[in-house]
This record gives sequence, C-alpha cells and structure tokens, in this order.
Amino acid sequence: MHHPISRRGFLAGSSAALVALASSSPDAAAAVTHNQDFRSRFISLRVAHPVPSVAIPLINNKSIDLTAFRGSRVIVNFWATWCPGCRQELPALQGLAAKQLPGLKIVAIAADREPPRKITEFAKGLGLSKLAIGLAPESLINRKDSEQLSPFVLYAMPITYIIGKSGAVEGYFLGQIDWSGDEALTFIERFN
Repeated sequence: MHHPISRRGFLAGSSAALVALASSSPDAAAAVTHNQDFRSRFISLRVAHPVPSVAIPLINNKSIDLTAFRGSRVIVNFWATWCPGCRQELPALQGLAAKQLPGLKIVAIAADREPPRKITEFAKGLGLSKLAIGLAPESLINRKDSEQLSPFVLYAMPITYIIGKSGAVEGYFLGQIDWSGDEALTFIERFN
C-alpha cells in the first residue's frame, strides 16, 4: 500500500538534503556538528509510536530486539557505508556507548545493501568495538501490518531515532549529531 508523503515528511526530507549538502564539506560539517542545539534539531512525533518486535541481526552473529530494551532510553542510529556524515558520527556514538551509562542503549543499524562482511570491515576500520552494529532487516524499516507501519522511516543518512523508556519512538534527528558532549546526555535523559 502506497502512502503519500506528508508536508512534514517533505520538509523533513528537504532539511535532510540541506544537512547532507552541508556535511559534504569539512568546514560545513564542523559547523553542523559543533554549533547544534539538540532541542531545535529534534523532530518530535505528535504521537509516540511503539517499536515493533523485530529481530535485528548484529555483525557479531547475535541478534537483538528493540522491544527488549523497554525501561531504557534507546538511541537507534541508521547509517550507511557511503555516507560521509555517518563516518564522523559513528565514532561519537562509539564514545557514548563506551561509557556504558545505566538506562541507555545504543544501536547503530547499517541501512545500505552491502553484504555483512563489508559492514563488519567498515565497522572495524572505524574502531567500533563498543557499539552494537546491526544490519537492517526489511521488516524493521518497511513493516506493514494491518495495525501499524514501522516508526522508522529513512528520510536521510544518518538518521537517529530516540526511543523513550515506554518503548515508543519519540522522534528523530536528521543528519549528523555530535554525541560526545554533555548536551547530548542532558537531552536524552528527558525521555521517559
């Protein structure tokens, strides 16, 4: 079933395109990364959407289900090997994951169509040993039930969704985010 794009979706996609263009130059990427206001860049959903129960294969031959993290705040980052902003954002997510903060889970899901071996090589090349790296199952992104669509729509790369403690997607960030500062943690802590 085809769903027409909403005005909000169009605007979000347009914003993502501008962020992607800005991140193509190192100076512009630094401006986007270091002069950010988390509150103004976060696109809050009017209605929080429950996360579907889907097994997400990890590059370490295990799998996770995002519904198992209910009671924690979860950062779900979708990225691709061809994305320059992703190459810069993933190490910051790695640093945040390495802190092993109680009540915070982080999953970085490769959304491109590279074989698992290529994704693993890419992750090793960036030193992402502390970050849960998943491979996007089609059912996670394009889930079509009679009751709901997947809350994960890939408007841009990277795109990061925030899941609150209730297990519902609260909103998302388009483009690269700097997760290394205290502002990131302060922002994430507000989700219940």
